[in-house]
Amino acid sequence: MALPTTLLIAIERLRRDHYTLLRHYRGLHAPIIDIGLIDSAIQQVALDRIAFAKEFVASATDMLAGSPDEMDFRNATSRGYYAVHHTLRAVLLFDLRADTYGHSEAISDFLKRMKDDPALKTKADVAGINQTTLKDLLLNRQLADYHYYGSSNPSEPKVEFASIGPQAVHFADEIVVQMEEYLQDRIAGKY
Repeated sequence: MALPTTLLIAIERLRRDHYTLLRHYRGLHAPIIDIGLIDSAIQQVALDRIAFAKEFVASATDMLAGSPDEMDFRNATSRGYYAVHHTLRAVLLFDLRADTYGHSEAISDFLKRMKDDPALKTKADVAGINQTTLKDLLLNRQLADYHYYGSSNPSEPKVEFASIGPQAVHFADEIVVQMEEYLQDRIAGKY
């Protein structure tokens, strides 16, 4: 059954207390709230975010084909970051039944979730996810998008996007692959 787009959009912005309230409200008014439908929508949105992340990786890969210039490397860095951002949000939405929208918040919440879930930590370790790699990717995205000179501090060297861009895309691809496997295993009830 295709879920209504309006429901999927609402699920994208689900906050932590909302899901709990829906479950409680269902207990009071069972015919009004179908928690199974809400859970299906959460699963669909999480998988759609993974698909979206794959599109960012594909776009970033295309930018690096041929003879990329400085802007292609910058854009690939940025697209790689956004692939990771949407992937982290997919996992958090599915696992926590809540969306984490902000960039630093998504990283922080994901790292906390890794500590609480050994299966997630295993997949994240394979992908090379840790606080440093995520924060560095976010910083490089900000430098690529906002700082013409490749640095936000005069005492720091310029970021070499010709090196950073391909690394960001490779890292993003690995994260998307590992986190998609994690979500598919969770959906299948493996853990």
